[in-house]
Amino acid sequence: MRKVYQVSSLVLACLATVAASAQSFRVQCPMTTGLHPGHSTDQGGIKCQQISGGDGYATMADGTQTYLFAFGPLSGLNDIAKGLPGTQRASVFLTPYDPTSAAGSDASNGAVGLVPDPDGSGGYTGHVDPRQIMDVGVMNGNMPAPMMAIDEDDEFFLTLSNVGMIMRPDLFEQHTVHFHGYPNASSFMTVCRMHQSPSILGEASLTTTWRPMRELISGIAISHRPNTCRWAWLDSSMCGRARID
Repeated sequence: MRKVYQVSSLVLACLATVAASAQSFRVQCPMTTGLHPGHSTDQGGIKCQQISGGDGYATMADGTQTYLFAFGPLSGLNDIAKGLPGTQRASVFLTPYDPTSAAGSDASNGAVGLVPDPDGSGGYTGHVDPRQIMDVGVMNGNMPAPMMAIDEDDEFFLTLSNVGMIMRPDLFEQHTVHFHGYPNASSFMTVCRMHQSPSILGEASLTTTWRPMRELISGIAISHRPNTCRWAWLDSSMCGRARID
């Protein structure tokens, strides 16, 4: 068993400035990669997760409901309901989510919206039904964001699907996922260092990937507002935890 180097880290949120070119819902989670070809000698594995960027309400201790911008779960729903991370092995993630399936089954934790690709011989290639993503993701923001858990040497594929903000149709918010908390962070993954992390507009998805190692004990930041690179990020309620084992 690997030693736990970090049990929690910060997921923060603000708005990015560079829009990604893809403008459609889609998930990405390969079964094999060059680093993990599926051999018994593979170090680590492939883990995947899908989250939504949108809005919701939080109930305060006195019963008051407060509107917030937030990230919500779009995979690993059964595990998240039990207080576990939403991160899944590729084989589980690529099982279409079925809310009627038995608790703990692959289908209870699969990617929301995943359907057979009509142009891919019926296989699961990341093609999704956007209606399912909107049905689950809209007004389902969570504070904190869904927990992420990755083992050292895993390849982590994180898909952010921007479902928009139904309570604030005047806002055309972009969201992005980037990483904080490790030395020599790249500006590509650290938007508030250089404001150059890619972002995604509404009704579209963006997948980022990274490989955590001992030297990269990191947090994850999900950007929501430009020019607010400070702890005030937490005011936006778009924050959560990541764990690297």
